[in-house]
Amino acid sequence: AALDAGLYRELIVHTILTGLAVAVVTVALAYVFAYVATFVFPLRRELLLFLVLASIFGGYLVRIYAWRTILGEEGLVNSALSSLGLIDEPLDFLIFSRFAVVVTLVNFLLPFAILPLYSAMQNVPRDALEAGRDLGGGPLAVFRTIMLPMTTTGIRVAFAFAFCATPFAFGAPLFWLIYLIPVGMIVWAVRVRTVVDPDALTVRHVIGRRTVPWSEITSLHLTKSTRVRAVLSGGDELALPAVHVRNLPAMAAASG
Repeated sequence: AALDAGLYRELIVHTILTGLAVAVVTVALAYVFAYVATFVFPLRRELLLFLVLASIFGGYLVRIYAWRTILGEEGLVNSALSSLGLIDEPLDFLIFSRFAVVVTLVNFLLPFAILPLYSAMQNVPRDALEAGRDLGGGPLAVFRTIMLPMTTTGIRVAFAFAFCATPFAFGAPLFWLIYLIPVGMIVWAVRVRTVVDPDALTVRHVIGRRTVPWSEITSLHLTKSTRVRAVLSGGDELALPAVHVRNLPAMAAASG
């Protein structure tokens, strides 16, 4: 029993360390990609997002065999190193190690982590970043004071997902359930939104909708996470999905 307890303890620690490594690397790479897609190539961000969504359905087992071909004893890496005369024998640690597990899982989970981070960065006004730079803030200061606070929720979601998916990956027969996440996100992105017209606001949910005339809206409330809520005449607040700070001028013009 003591040996079994020690074995399980070792497996748990190994899984936690692997999950942390996968989560950290995945979030870092996903954050960079989401930033580049949002602020460096804003005109092509829809194309980049489409490519991310398309890559999700590449197949889990296909990716495993692809990395086995790259990192295996007769794979591309070992063959290249051997042809250059840098090694005499294949490097076993490339395929039979935690390194290989981390690389494979990061490759598979990266698109899933990009989605919440990309969504979070849509709430960051470009004007706020430019104002931070104009006030003398360096790249690190602008990131720490503007970008990081406004994308914390996306970072938490991406990190939690990558960390929790690591042990779940070993239950391969049920791993296909992970594909429900991008499908749900696509449904949410297409269905959930706020429609603004001169007479009313219409908030669409996955199931159902709610229309509120402008006469029943007394003001708009901006939360700390830059989410916009409509304050109704009765004192209640109505969350306005997919409405960001940059949309407020258009809403003001539509409301008259």
